Amino acid sequence: RNYRKTSIAEDGGELKLVCISVWRLLFMLGTVSVRILIAAILLFAGGQWLANTSAVSDLLLNCAALAFVLELDELLYMTLFPAFTKGIVSRLQPVRLREECMFRGLSWRPVAVLVVCASYVAWM
Repeated sequence: RNYRKTSIAEDGGELKLVCISVWRLLFMLGTVSVRILIAAILLFAGGQWLANTSAVSDLLLNCAALAFVLELDELLYMTLFPAFTKGIVSRLQPVRLREECMFRGLSWRPVAVLVVCASYVAWM
């Protein structure tokens, strides 16, 4: 494999990511890290903000504002990226991941999310 260059192959009208460069992988990891940090900050600040709202109408308005902030990246993608780039992204096949360990048909991820959410609500 050539790890210096990102390569994409066409497979029956769809595109398949064959290899990705180290710099592009590092950029993606940095971007994902920033997005996780922003999501954690929004979880904390948004939870505090919503917890301090007393009126139901204000609570609904604040929930709508928080949802807008969370979907802002998708709105920017839809409006700022050219149609050519969106077409390539839509034609890309999903990257296959390793199979997860399952315990009686249950993945560890939903359990981890449930524990984190319950801990956060108990902490609030």
